[in-house]
Amino acid sequence: MDDSGDTMWSFINTYVNSFAKWDLLIFFAEHDDVEEGAASLSKHLARSQAEIARALEDLAAVGILEAVADRDLGGDLYRLTRDDTAREQVRRFVEETRDRDTRLRVLTTLLRAGAR
Repeated sequence: MDDSGDTMWSFINTYVNSFAKWDLLIFFAEHDDVEEGAASLSKHLARSQAEIARALEDLAAVGILEAVADRDLGGDLYRLTRDDTAREQVRRFVEETRDRDTRLRVLTTLLRAGAR
């Protein structure tokens, strides 16, 4: 990580405490204009719907994602926040974790913290 490493690790320690959240951040960074529900995301990410639903709710509660009611589905759809600062943090996290060494440090941090 570059000079802003402290900021990035703060972001990781605050928002990325599970592999499901990591997967969701990557998905929404790469698809920042879509709205998706827990069922479709769980299929896309090959994770249980309950695990994805919890991670979506957590990320929405802290303002990284936004929940949008979908009357047809009877549940919520989620999208990346419209807040420019938070969007930039997510984009930078994903960009930084494309580097193998950084990805391994994040992986090690999550495993040591007991993430699943």
